[in-house]
Amino acid sequence: MAAPVNKPYVSVGAEVSAHAAINSQPVSDVPKTNSPLTQQEIDQMLSLVNQRRAQAGKKPLQINGMLMNSAQAHSNYQLSINTMSHNDPRGDLCQRGYAAGLTKGEWNCPRENVAIGTGQTIPQLMQLWFNSKPHLDNILSEELYIGMGKAGDFYTHHFASPLIELNAHVAAGIQVGGQH
Repeated sequence: MAAPVNKPYVSVGAEVSAHAAINSQPVSDVPKTNSPLTQQEIDQMLSLVNQRRAQAGKKPLQINGMLMNSAQAHSNYQLSINTMSHNDPRGDLCQRGYAAGLTKGEWNCPRENVAIGTGQTIPQLMQLWFNSKPHLDNILSEELYIGMGKAGDFYTHHFASPLIELNAHVAAGIQVGGQH
């Protein structure tokens, strides 16, 4: 799916079952991120996401450097082709997760939200995602970690979790994954 760059637009990525495998490294060993988002923008996005999750009774998301790098790489790609897209020559979401450092078999495949935020403030951009059921489903999923990227006006969020943490949720009776 592609959209012109001249207006705000959002698109949701392929949702993947939490049981699908993806790459990882220990969360404590995440690489330094290369996001051009300012710390204020990151804090504001994370705060808005976690406020919305709290309203739904969900655990707050935490920043993950590997997901930050994956989301940033996808925003960079979209800027390079000047088109919003979930397609990427580096592969599907799982393959892009591997490239960012997630270890196959230890992490689930990320979920992805993309948007063009031309002239949008962070709260306005987030409201676009909150007003879209598929995007909100990704935001309110049982994932535990988030990565954010921005290149020009192209924004990307990636959501994923280590399978061991998802399995703990399943053991506690919390529904994980599924199609949205």
